[in-house]
Amino acid sequence: MFATETPISVVLAATVVLAAIFDIKFRRIPNALTASGAIAMLGLNYAFGSLDGLIASLLGLVCAFAAHFLLFVWGALGAGDVKLLCVVGAALGAGALLTVWIFVALAGGVQSGLIVLRAYLATSDAEPTGTLLGGRKACYAIAIAAGTLGTLAWRAMGHEYISLF
Repeated sequence: MFATETPISVVLAATVVLAAIFDIKFRRIPNALTASGAIAMLGLNYAFGSLDGLIASLLGLVCAFAAHFLLFVWGALGAGDVKLLCVVGAALGAGALLTVWIFVALAGGVQSGLIVLRAYLATSDAEPTGTLLGGRKACYAIAIAAGTLGTLAWRAMGHEYISLF
């Protein structure tokens, strides 16, 4: 129901790509982008699925927030990353979140490997630590965008979401 609706997929894809661009360029994801993305997802899911679509969209948003808030508290994710994942949850619903997490984790692993490789090639003293970026954290919106696009492609190829419920 969620990702098969072309307008939802297009708006979601545009939102996560823009977020990744902002994260790369400015090291932050604008609140205006995540807030408007969440409102758009709620509205589109209501438009395509009436009240059931809106409820499923709200549930996806709340589940994404609940799952990622502790990661923010522990410093593993930035607030913008959590809000961006809430937009993804609002777009695709709670039933798609496990699939999203798998694809985002894979993309994040590739991203981390590339960061380590780049640091290793830049200096012979490179160690795989959080200081590879000079004390700065990686732009995780890149992994979120890649994982979300992977999830949309997975669904577009006719696969079901990997779901716990």
